[in-house]
Amino acid sequence: MSVKYLYFAAAGAIGGTVGDCLTEPLLWNGDSVDLLLMTVRVGSWFAAVSSLMATCILAAEGFYMRRRVLEARILIGSLSGFAVGMASGALGQAIFEIFGYGEPLRVVCWGISGGLLGLALGMQITNMRAWRGLLGGLAGGCVGGLAFVLVTQAVGDLGGRIAGVGLIGGAIGAFLALSERLSLVAWLDIRLPDGQRRQVSLGPTRVTIGTNEARCTVVIPRAAQVSYAFRLNGHDVVCEDVTQRTTRLLQWGEIFRIGGATVQVQGNRRARLPAAKPVSAATKPEKPHAKAPTKIPPPTAPRGSGRPR
Repeated sequence: MSVKYLYFAAAGAIGGTVGDCLTEPLLWNGDSVDLLLMTVRVGSWFAAVSSLMATCILAAEGFYMRRRVLEARILIGSLSGFAVGMASGALGQAIFEIFGYGEPLRVVCWGISGGLLGLALGMQITNMRAWRGLLGGLAGGCVGGLAFVLVTQAVGDLGGRIAGVGLIGGAIGAFLALSERLSLVAWLDIRLPDGQRRQVSLGPTRVTIGTNEARCTVVIPRAAQVSYAFRLNGHDVVCEDVTQRTTRLLQWGEIFRIGGATVQVQGNRRARLPAAKPVSAATKPEKPHAKAPTKIPPPTAPRGSGRPR
């Protein structure tokens, strides 16, 4: 899933950098002694940054799945990112004011902020789960926070903050994809007609495949508007043929074609999917042994009869 790492990391970095550039004036005059005013400023700054990070990462997921439409979940994720950004930014500033500024504490606060943002994104990314998003965001926030501190010390506050927030966004996006990959049970490996591959995690949320960008999770050419729907029921992969209105369980490693794409069901060691049985050459049935013909004795003349005279 290296391509997905790049999509998420680039999207997070773009969202963080643009968000900081747009809201940087909120942090000017940062030496204000008014605790409430400074807390509101920092909270508003990181709310905008988190909102743009969430918007870009969710848009990147849709682009990765070849969807080109604006989805409602992107708006929900943007609003959720704004809310958790406001809360975590204000909380971090309050912690600084109470306990004093320190680089280790700053890294911890970035980790908390990243974890809350990942929690919000985990509820919107297909089959990610909130706890996976929390762990990925927490790790990305800590790693990005450390990079933020190093860059700020190297180039100064303004340039370091712009570059550092971009690094934080990129780290959060990359670790979200990593958290999803490490916790997968089963997924679809899709090879598109142009040779590109897409991997989609399976879970309780249906993964739909077809040509309708508004209704499908993954868009592929030369298929019905909604061809198939997949979901994970416990450890069973359920496949629904939407056009034929039939449902069946899939085997691990099973391969089939949908439109112009090849789809394979895969799972890790924790998946209890039945392995696909190898197709062996059909054996010819043995011919039954022919019974030996029974000899019929010639008819005999009855006793007392002779030749006609």
